[in-house]
Amino acid sequence: MKKRYKKEALKSIQIRLEEGKPRKEILEELAGIYGSRSSLAELIARTPDPKKKEKYKLLNYILAFFLLLSAVGTVYAGIKSFAAEPVEAVIVTVITLLILTVLIIRVLRFNGYVYGLLTFLILLAVITDLVNIPEWDKGDLIGISLLLAFAGLAYYLNRKIFPNYGIFGLKKDKNGEYLLE
Repeated sequence: MKKRYKKEALKSIQIRLEEGKPRKEILEELAGIYGSRSSLAELIARTPDPKKKEKYKLLNYILAFFLLLSAVGTVYAGIKSFAAEPVEAVIVTVITLLILTVLIIRVLRFNGYVYGLLTFLILLAVITDLVNIPEWDKGDLIGISLLLAFAGLAYYLNRKIFPNYGIFGLKKDKNGEYLLE
């Protein structure tokens, strides 16, 4: 499905969800208009229910705040490493800040795929930290604990807001039908 049609379909999905229509009915209705059932099903699954969006708004803001703190930490680390390796520090800092900015925007917009991606990236960071720590001190333990809490929050929001949208996309039942509700 083309980007223009995706935006149009997403608006239609959001309007119909706010009206309280069932997701399967929305899929059947819009499949006649846009044609691509699989793309539509994924868009429907990635669109949060307005009630869930309201219910988990505070936790979502906390997740965005964690990402913002990560951006501040990235700038601090970039400043510290600037003296030793100025070019590499600037490049890594800018790329990391761009990625974090995109993630913050996606979290604030409740994009369904970002929560699983965040969980994966954070767990990858924890594993990298565990491998690179020669000696443990209190700061390392606190940092890893915060990362695990951050990953847990992202995973929790993913499961609660988007229960049928996993890391590898939309889940299906035994008959091969999309799980939308």
